[in-house]
Amino acid sequence: MALKVVKFGGSSLANAKQVLRAIDIVKADSRRTVVVVSAPGKRHPDDIKITDLLYQWYVLVKVRDYAPAYRVWRRIKNRFYDIVTNLGLELDISHEFVQIRKNVREGASEDYVASRGEYLMAKIMAKALGYEFMDAKDFIRFNSSPGKNGRLATFDRYYNEPLTHSLAQMLLANKCVVIPGFYGAMLDGATIKTFSRNSSDLSAAIVAAALNADVFEKFTDVPGIYAASNEFVENPQSIVSATYRELGELAIDPNGVFHPEAMYPLQAARVRTVILNVNDPSAPGTIIYPDEQAPKLPSGKILGINARRGFSAVTLYRTAMNRQIGFGRRALEVLEHMGISYDHFPSGRDTVSLVIETGQLEGKRERLVERLIGFCQADEVKIEDEIALISTVGRAMRNTAGVAARLLGSLAKVDISTRVIDQGATEMNIVVGVANDDCRKAVNAIYDEFIRE
Repeated sequence: MALKVVKFGGSSLANAKQVLRAIDIVKADSRRTVVVVSAPGKRHPDDIKITDLLYQWYVLVKVRDYAPAYRVWRRIKNRFYDIVTNLGLELDISHEFVQIRKNVREGASEDYVASRGEYLMAKIMAKALGYEFMDAKDFIRFNSSPGKNGRLATFDRYYNEPLTHSLAQMLLANKCVVIPGFYGAMLDGATIKTFSRNSSDLSAAIVAAALNADVFEKFTDVPGIYAASNEFVENPQSIVSATYRELGELAIDPNGVFHPEAMYPLQAARVRTVILNVNDPSAPGTIIYPDEQAPKLPSGKILGINARRGFSAVTLYRTAMNRQIGFGRRALEVLEHMGISYDHFPSGRDTVSLVIETGQLEGKRERLVERLIGFCQADEVKIEDEIALISTVGRAMRNTAGVAARLLGSLAKVDISTRVIDQGATEMNIVVGVANDDCRKAVNAIYDEFIRE
């Protein structure tokens, strides 16, 4: 029987009503035998996520601000008690809260505390479904601290064996399981380590990849991945299908529905992903294919548009730069030594531009210019701010004449000039830089040209 790994995000588990929807979804398909859950999210815009409350509580306890800590702790407990009560479960979780406080008194880490939202939600969901609870610390292991982006070291080499063995034994025994997302353990199996924030998708992706699942389903509160951010486009369409590589070129989806780190294990294991709306699970959603499995699209079809404001173009001028061996390497070396990353690196015969998030230049502008002139022997270096980058992505752009002309023509129609133009070697992404103030108008012009029906 085909295996589905199912992931429910925090918005899908925010209260008992949402949890009941999730339970109905799981029970509606017997192939949904592995469920991964986040901690309860916001119930309304002014609410606070459980994970944020746990972080708050930990800080207050550590600084011994006990009265506010007690109030936050009571909010955390009441959220979970309300879910259990409204689900009508015979489940006593009071001892779990006692154990958490005891462990913190004995020196448990912030990562341990932050992980308890997923841990408790998985306990509740397992009871409600009649599934087995499996603690993520028993099979997702970090062999080093994952760093700022939360990625595991030697990612695809060591999680498969313990994960596959323990889960496979459960599934062979015809047992269904619920697993908490967001965390695992160090190699000692006891020290809890979390991923970066909002990365329970990565936990679920690891599980789906290790089990060679047929499908990974993520349920969220929107109807799939939008073709453009609703920050810029009113009522954008959902993307019907995409590949992992296209989403990578799109700088993942504009609204942050799917965590970028989750793509790697799913693509490597050739697992298809479906993003679905927990409030309307019968709606089509967005299907994400491994690159080689993607259906053919009409010539020139655009997948989506992503826009980000707040960039600067650092442009180096050097006569006959194309004859200077190592010029580009030296420019990038300057960035490396100054701890600056870049997004794009368009160049001409006598110029090269480094497109950088403006915030990274704070306090470094003069030194950067001096080093680029000195180390690269540039004739001149100029910095232009207030740039927005707009990525237009689609695998069907490959070998299709006229796509770039249409894109630039759509901007010309609304009197927008470009500061940067860059097309990647994959031929599935065209990036243009425009003035920050023109960003919304530019996105809508491109959307109208390629997507709006």
